[in-house]
Amino acid sequence: MGRLTAFVVSTLISVVVFIALARPLLLELLGPEALLLAYAGAAVATGTTVYVLLRNASLALASRRDPPSEHPDTDQQIAGQLEDDLVEQELKQLDSDR
Repeated sequence: MGRLTAFVVSTLISVVVFIALARPLLLELLGPEALLLAYAGAAVATGTTVYVLLRNASLALASRRDPPSEHPDTDQQIAGQLEDDLVEQELKQLDSDR
């Protein structure tokens, strides 16, 4: 489990436990309107948890579908070549600005 997933799940559990324990006190002190914010926090935490879990699942499925490239060095070489080209362009532009 990644750090983000662990953080989001623990936040969701914390919010739900808070609502369960503090509900009677919130109702007594502030009335039913106070629960609206607590329920909103639970909804946001649940939505974030679902987003993170779906993102992780889609990344896992995408990595299974994409066959590994025959030449793993090719991608790195292309990225390095593009970076070298960008650096050369920037150096030429700086020289022309002088």
